[in-house]
Amino acid sequence: MPGEAKRGDGKMISRKILLLTASAMIAMPVAAFAQNATPQAAADDVDVGEIVVTAQRREQALSDVGMSISAINGEALKTRNFTDVSDLSKLVPGLSVSDSGFSTPIYTLRGVGINEPSIGSSSSVAIYVDEVPLAYPVMTQGTTLDLQRVEVLKGPQGTLYGQNSTGGAINYIANKPTDEFSAGISATLGRFMRGNVEGFISGPLAPTLKARVAVRGSFGNGWQQSITRNDKLGKVKNFTGRAIVDWEATENFKASFNFNGWVDKSDTVAPQLVSVFPGNAFNVDRNLVVLDTVNSASCSAPAGRLPGCPINAATGTRVTAANNTVITRPNLLPGRNARRADWDPGQNFDRDDKFWQGSVRAEWQLNDQVALTSITSYAHLKRDQNSEFDGTAASENLRNFQKGEIKSFAQEVRMTADFANIHWLVGANYGRDRTNDDVTQFLRNASAVQNIFGFPSNGGRILASQRIKNWAIFTSIDAELTEQLTLSGGIRLSEDTRKFRGCGAPIDSFSTPAYTALINAFRTPAGLPPIPQLAAGQCYAIYTTAAVQQNDTAGLPLLTPGFANRTLKQDNVPWNVNLNFKPTQSSLIYARVSRGFKAGNFSTLNTTDHVAYNPVVQEKLTAYELGGRFRMGRMFSFEAAAFRYDYINKQLRARVFVGPPFGNINAQDTIPKSRLKGFEASATLRPVEGLTLTGSGTYIKSKILRYIGQTVDGISQDQSGSPFNFTPKWSLNGDLNYERPLTADLDGFFGVNVSYRSATSAVFVPQNAPQPNLAPFAIDKYTLVDGQIGVSGGDGRWKAFLWGKNLFNKYYWTNVIRVSDVIVRFPGMPATYGATVSYKF
Repeated sequence: MPGEAKRGDGKMISRKILLLTASAMIAMPVAAFAQNATPQAAADDVDVGEIVVTAQRREQALSDVGMSISAINGEALKTRNFTDVSDLSKLVPGLSVSDSGFSTPIYTLRGVGINEPSIGSSSSVAIYVDEVPLAYPVMTQGTTLDLQRVEVLKGPQGTLYGQNSTGGAINYIANKPTDEFSAGISATLGRFMRGNVEGFISGPLAPTLKARVAVRGSFGNGWQQSITRNDKLGKVKNFTGRAIVDWEATENFKASFNFNGWVDKSDTVAPQLVSVFPGNAFNVDRNLVVLDTVNSASCSAPAGRLPGCPINAATGTRVTAANNTVITRPNLLPGRNARRADWDPGQNFDRDDKFWQGSVRAEWQLNDQVALTSITSYAHLKRDQNSEFDGTAASENLRNFQKGEIKSFAQEVRMTADFANIHWLVGANYGRDRTNDDVTQFLRNASAVQNIFGFPSNGGRILASQRIKNWAIFTSIDAELTEQLTLSGGIRLSEDTRKFRGCGAPIDSFSTPAYTALINAFRTPAGLPPIPQLAAGQCYAIYTTAAVQQNDTAGLPLLTPGFANRTLKQDNVPWNVNLNFKPTQSSLIYARVSRGFKAGNFSTLNTTDHVAYNPVVQEKLTAYELGGRFRMGRMFSFEAAAFRYDYINKQLRARVFVGPPFGNINAQDTIPKSRLKGFEASATLRPVEGLTLTGSGTYIKSKILRYIGQTVDGISQDQSGSPFNFTPKWSLNGDLNYERPLTADLDGFFGVNVSYRSATSAVFVPQNAPQPNLAPFAIDKYTLVDGQIGVSGGDGRWKAFLWGKNLFNKYYWTNVIRVSDVIVRFPGMPATYGATVSYKF
């Protein structure tokens, strides 16, 4: 009976919740951890060793906050030479930051994330600087400058922060202007001549006005080496700046003005060739790849395979009738060397990316209980870059020239009130964004476009834009029921509207006959006259159903060139409920249930077939978490949490079957039902003065419960039971830091940092019905070891140290994707090391 089935499911869920509860209670002396994260002295500690955070929009002791938080202070970040957002995954268990290949980092927290690099796609993990949103991951490059600390909030966030998110939130907290004059400078130089010069100046400008300006310039030579010639790629050339002005007009009113930005003229980096697709054991680690791509105008291509040109037995390469040798041999593969890669010769693979943002935060203290806060921000990004994608020197198998623009406005107003034992917050926010993508794909030698109806083509162009508006009202309340028991909760009502406009276009006059023939091949069977030859840059889309085209293009006839227009409008209600119990002043047990949403989205990386225009609907995640903290002064702290996430409509980038002529294409999709559950714990021990030992770990078990999707071979398959991609079961971090005086005026310090990630995959790996050709998509387990050793002045004004990252030169990679005829991976940096000196005036 259906009713019996539901009751059975309820019992099973109840048992699992009880098991999670028991696991957490067994593991708990009850806990506290924030990755060695004591904030600057500006925030008063509750007692010795206590950590102050602003995760709930106000300063609180960490032991009073009922959620899982990792915090890392600014000095710890500097000593680790933290200048890239990807380094954060070494410091926060359960967090991974992957390279999408489009200069857009992919954030995944506790297995919640989406490998969607479109410029207009928001992240499942929301990013802020001083509570000011960076609505799109591509904007986050300059966040690491001059930081006081970083706070990582795990689990759905949406009732306190301006962006809905299912995975969590990362809030970078910048150093603020000081009451007295101060200044500092630091310089770093390391392997590959990579380094930076960074400085700040801070102090009062007038009795009610103070400011802080920080800048950083980074530089470096190419670190990637071409496999086929004497050439390098990967130079670094960028500049980042931030200016903050604080104005305290009266005792009850103050405002902060923040202007920040960056310019990046560095190289894009090339991926490494893994295999030619279809796989057939062409695994790069076994040196079996013998084939890349050729211009097949003069040789046939068997169905479903790469061109069948004859093989030159002497060289092991395939050759066209014109004797055009463009095929990769086994001895020219990168192997397990992060530096070896390849790219099209004669190309300038550089960026010309620019970003700036301005924000104003105003605070009015109306009386002793009530305060108003307004945060207004505007951000503008322009992207202009050339990227290698096929990882070979075979010219134009896949190269992308990307231009894009984002304009993002956000406004938030909130009121807080403190009455007796109640803290109440109510507010509203509004956002208005515009995103534009213009991607030219050079594909002349790719098998998919070598010959369209007898006409060769150089490739195609993708034009897409979105107009996004969202608004929300929200409230939260904390009520102290007793001295030890606090009940809190929050709710938010939000709406998101996205208007999409997109098309494909031939890139030049050489390519227009092929695309014209393609469209006419569909018009003729439909009884429509052929269209005249397209012009270079003229929009088209392949619609095989008249009703769909008329709906998207405001009534244009079937297969008539033009833009497609679509709209997605959705609302949602995220919420959370917390029960916090404090057995002692320095301990906490909490139970939290929350629901979060991530907005739906249109992809902008493939607009050839109208199916690619389909948006993904918003994803919903309901989280259950039981955890706690315990602290014994500065000597020992411990934290543990057990969690379970129930996922509806998890968004992902997948291969979707659209029928002829394109077959499977890259597009967005959703998983109707899936689940995550896991456990994390962390501890900090200071057994003797100057020695700090920190360990943390996260275990995640993910599972797809219902999803029919395309395999990497283009076969529709039930993928229920598969674990999530990009989700290692284990994430472990360990730190050893030791400081001691060497003389009356000289201190020494030493540190070792170890991070481990277990194996995962870039695609789903079915458990019940294994499929072939998955090996190239594996992401192997890896352990990275970093270290620092140095000296500093006894007064703390200067510091000099040596540092190293990936000291044992571990070969690892964070992403694998299929593009055109090949599968490529994005490796992590090899061993780097250098020296840093800094001085504060």
